[in-house]
Amino acid sequence: MHATIHALRAALVLSVGLLLGCGTSSNNGSDGGTDAGNGSKVEDYVPASGEIAGWTEDTSRGQAGVEAAYTVDDGVALIDGALDPFVDTGKWVSMAIEYYMNGDNRIQLSLFEMQDAAGAAQIYNYLEGHPEGTPWETSDISGADESRIANQGAYWQIHAIKGKYLAETLTEPRSTETESVAKDFAAAVLDKLP
Repeated sequence: MHATIHALRAALVLSVGLLLGCGTSSNNGSDGGTDAGNGSKVEDYVPASGEIAGWTEDTSRGQAGVEAAYTVDDGVALIDGALDPFVDTGKWVSMAIEYYMNGDNRIQLSLFEMQDAAGAAQIYNYLEGHPEGTPWETSDISGADESRIANQGAYWQIHAIKGKYLAETLTEPRSTETESVAKDFAAAVLDKLP
């Protein structure tokens, strides 16, 4: 009986120690989305207005400044409920959105931070088939681990991953001229990422 009590006590101490030492894996961005290597947050990697030549913040869309989310609830509100696939990976950390304009051209940038490169690859692979029928073509965007582009009728959609980040851009209007504009913008974003 005495040995059983000691065994139970040891198991309890070990369990409490694991819970306190390791935390939980809720993946809701509760760590504030800080990049452990350098203390930067996801919005620090979003180009400022004018940082990419010719591109300034489009204040007619969204709020002034970069919009960022570090909790699932804030992320769902920011992208109108479309966060489920990211959260379902169990590796979502944070996200940021910014809107840009350059003459008649408009770009929406969404930057998603995952816990690791495997999480970014997982969501990248998932999004290839969603929405179903998206006409993806492999693209060679500078700085990307993997990238692709789709003609979405009125705009170009790009997905690119670098390390633990997935960048999505929506560039309008879609034309043969703006395809290279879209790729160059995405490359400039990826260049800022660690």
